[in-house]
Amino acid sequence: MVGTTTLRRRFAAVVLGALIGSALVTNDVRVAVAADDGNLRFEAHSTYTVDPTARVIRVSVDLIATNNQPDSNDGFTITQYYYDELFVGMIAGASNLRAVRDGREQGVRIEPSENGEFAFAAIDLSPNLYYRDTARVQFTYDLPSQPPRSDATTRVNNAYATFWAFPVADPNLTSVRIRIPKGFEVELIGSDLEESSAGQYTLWESGSISDPETWGVIVSARDDRRLDKTRFKSGKHTVVIRGWPDDEQWSRFVERTTKRGIPRLEKLLGIPWFNNDQLTITETVAPYLYGYAGWYSSDDNTIEIGDELDAEVVLHEISHIWFNDELFDNRWLNEGFAQTYANLALASSGQDARQPDKPGTNAPGKQPLLEWGTPSLRDDEETTQAKEEYGYNASWFVINEITDEIGTKAMRDIFIATNNRELTFLGDPKAETYPGAVNWQRVLDLVELRGGSKRADDLFVKYVADKALRDDFRDRTKAHRAYDRLTKAGGKGDNAWSPPLSVRRALTIWDFDGASDDMQLSTSILQSRNATTETLAASRVALPDSFEDAYESATRKELDELVATAEQYREDAEAVADAFDDVEADHGIFDKIGLIGNDYESVFDDARTAFEAGDTDGAVDLAKDVQATIDDAGNVGQQRVGMAVGGLIVLLGLIWGLRRLLRRRKAGRARRAAATAAAATTTATTAEIGHPTAGSATSPVASWGSPITWAPPVRAAAPAPPAPPAPPGPPRTLTAGRCRCARQATPH
Repeated sequence: MVGTTTLRRRFAAVVLGALIGSALVTNDVRVAVAADDGNLRFEAHSTYTVDPTARVIRVSVDLIATNNQPDSNDGFTITQYYYDELFVGMIAGASNLRAVRDGREQGVRIEPSENGEFAFAAIDLSPNLYYRDTARVQFTYDLPSQPPRSDATTRVNNAYATFWAFPVADPNLTSVRIRIPKGFEVELIGSDLEESSAGQYTLWESGSISDPETWGVIVSARDDRRLDKTRFKSGKHTVVIRGWPDDEQWSRFVERTTKRGIPRLEKLLGIPWFNNDQLTITETVAPYLYGYAGWYSSDDNTIEIGDELDAEVVLHEISHIWFNDELFDNRWLNEGFAQTYANLALASSGQDARQPDKPGTNAPGKQPLLEWGTPSLRDDEETTQAKEEYGYNASWFVINEITDEIGTKAMRDIFIATNNRELTFLGDPKAETYPGAVNWQRVLDLVELRGGSKRADDLFVKYVADKALRDDFRDRTKAHRAYDRLTKAGGKGDNAWSPPLSVRRALTIWDFDGASDDMQLSTSILQSRNATTETLAASRVALPDSFEDAYESATRKELDELVATAEQYREDAEAVADAFDDVEADHGIFDKIGLIGNDYESVFDDARTAFEAGDTDGAVDLAKDVQATIDDAGNVGQQRVGMAVGGLIVLLGLIWGLRRLLRRRKAGRARRAAATAAAATTTATTAEIGHPTAGSATSPVASWGSPITWAPPVRAAAPAPPAPPAPPGPPRTLTAGRCRCARQATPH
């Protein structure tokens, strides 16, 4: 709400005078003079009736005046005191004044007041009112509806009525009654009245009023069903303009301003409406009665503004579609942003935009903006006009200064972050969220850390916070410096680790003690990480990605547990690094022989993969397997050499045996060849004697050696061949046990 139009609540004091003239009696013993005001008993009961058809407020005042000032007698002269006029206070602009006394018309004239808001009806008393006389006067008049945008506050039409009602007589002798046709929704601002019903009217009655000089009420009655309505689309949203039946100019103006303003505001802010509800803008002077030009209700997405054709007011209230408790939880933020962006929207359309005044050091109503809360519209003492004017201007000044400094583009990014409820301090790869409306602390951090503002801190200290918060600002500076150091310790580039969630959340809500504790734990974890990274550097093994993820997303409880995890990683990394050192070390001849055919490097690769995947226990087991293999390689190599020597001996033995066998076979073949030759000679000699029949049982068959070639038949039987030598046995092979024995005999 913005108080560009000020309407201070005033209640007309009861102005009743008795005035008149010195009508002089012509005899020498009696004279009549004006009466003393203090001796008139004046009673008045006023009735205000709303007549929407005639567009007037009809006022009826029952007056009862009694002259209580007695005549005076000085012995020679009798002085009589009388009243010839009654003065009755009323709202300026009254018409159809009429006064009737005892069935007789009385003259009535109007006398204006000094400020022009009120006037006085001077009712002629005919005859004059003398001591102990009582005059009963029925005084009536109309308060016609004033044109839109006039200075007067009385408005009456089929859809709306507003006016002032107040008493006009002595304490405890006056009352007020208000009659409004049923169907109107009524709001009474000011003194209390009792509600009742009478026929077609709803009644509000004051009863006897003890202090008429301070009693008064403003009446606002509305029947929105009778407003003229204009409906149109703005994007996917519906906008309804509801204007008075007699003010088409206002409806056209607001429609034109809204159609142009909403798209400009959407572009400037970068965020959509918070809901898809219909926006309703209603013409009413109700805000004027509280000293405001308009107001916005987020409950039903409605705007009520006065009848002035003020584009700044329209855009200010439309801005509250975004700037309300859904976005920021401080009044000064929402009002400061609404006023700043209303004028930015005006400027973007080529219209004249205003700038705020720099708040004065001794400005009336000066207060820390954090103390500028929602006013109580019925309590003038708690929310003075001076405080409201200062609050609106100072909040506008602070927001306007920051927006001018960082620019609307940077501010748009801040609105988007705010709308997304992002933590002020960004995580990796994206910002986490924190629920709830954004307060002034988060706005300060956002405009500095995201927007790059250099002036925001000073502006907030000077105009926003009270002295009790000065320590918070100092603690904030220390915490931000510690956060910068922690961020730097996290590394650079793609390998950088952003501070943990618990730290960033604590700083976002200004929990600096909690943030300090969490940053100490974070530093310890980073130190373990650095030691682990250094240990693994030569082996080209990386830290598990899950370690970084766990660190960056750690809550306060998880962060405490992660300290032990980081230390365990460091210890496990040493086992992996030791295994790598063994893999890369120079190996002796027996080690190399022992490692032949052993894929220990592949096993170490499996250990590397397991460690980087976060399975550090598995990685350590595999690393130990690699180390065990390399440690035992010398023994295995020696065994292999021994087995090779033993195998060589066996091989040489086999070769010697085979050569001996071949020699024996060669000698055997020679003997057989000689025998065969001898047999052939004998056969030739005896061939003519005869020979056995082929295939008979007496045919000699050899089971070893070369096959026997049958000689031609002879006449005489051949001598029996010699017995063949026994065939050689299989070659001998040394057993494994003998091989080991031979190895054991080898000196180490």
